[in-house]
Amino acid sequence: MTAVARYELAVLGSSRRWIPPVLAYVALVLGTYAYERNDPGPSFAATAFWLCPIAAWMALALAAGTTQAERHVAAVNAGGAGRIVLGRSLAAVAACAPLAAFALAYPIVLGRLAGQPGAGEVAAGALVHGLCCLPGVAIAALLGPPQVRRTGSAMLGVVACLVLSVPADGLAASAPGAVRPVTRAVSPAMYTARELPRSRAAGTLASLAVASALFTGVALAGAVRLARARE
Repeated sequence: MTAVARYELAVLGSSRRWIPPVLAYVALVLGTYAYERNDPGPSFAATAFWLCPIAAWMALALAAGTTQAERHVAAVNAGGAGRIVLGRSLAAVAACAPLAAFALAYPIVLGRLAGQPGAGEVAAGALVHGLCCLPGVAIAALLGPPQVRRTGSAMLGVVACLVLSVPADGLAASAPGAVRPVTRAVSPAMYTARELPRSRAAGTLASLAVASALFTGVALAGAVRLARARE
């Protein structure tokens, strides 16, 4: 799987498909800190939430780097289409890691936050950026090639999922306590953006991690199953 990830990153790096999502995220981060200095919690929550669609975009850019014939050959060499899906997802996470680092370093280095954040706040910010990146990559794996062959159609599907995550998060917030941990996983990025400004306690971060892990695990499992069915 790591060999697949390295190959996918090499293909992406030799193209220009990574440039639009990177520029878009840089613009979103700059816009977040353009007007006033905010507390670390709301600021990190905002840039973490934006990383979700950018991660999906980056994952789709990776998928667009190979043709259907090339994906078939790669699947044979890697041991199955499922390993290609997982390797490409790993590559997308790796490609988004520098973006998350930029989102954390930019306001700290340039003093765009209201006060210098402590190590715990920075660690929490790094965690939630990762937790929002994973669902975006998982959505792209589920909606991208080979399930949806056209990148534009796949991106529309990702945007639709993000739009629907807003009302879904509202429904999850009003769900009974017994099922709330499961309903939170329907919209993990929105849940993170809503909860992080309120609390950065260990229990809150654990709840965010559970929601992200549930969503990512289910979406990737579905993507692997669909990819294997199309072999």
